[in-house]
Amino acid sequence: MADREGMIELAEFFFTQAGEEMIALDQAINEADPDSIRRLAHRLLGASAGCGMSRLVPQLAQLEQQSKQGDLTNARPLFSQLSGILDQTRAEFERWCSANRS
Repeated sequence: MADREGMIELAEFFFTQAGEEMIALDQAINEADPDSIRRLAHRLLGASAGCGMSRLVPQLAQLEQQSKQGDLTNARPLFSQLSGILDQTRAEFERWCSANRS
């Protein structure tokens, strides 16, 4: 039981933090700020990998690398993909929690 509760708390914390980071990332993309995009993508990549949210990692790695090179051409499409994956992952997590509540 304790392991499940700990996992739920960790995932809830991740989704809260990721949501805040995505808002900041959206703003950085709107401002065409490659340094902020790189920094935010790097933080989200580390948090995603650390929490087992590996579906987000490829897009975040690409966004980080491209912004490091100053190339923001794909920043908005990558952000849209990330938003969709994050929303889908959150919905799957919420369904799992509903089905596994004790």
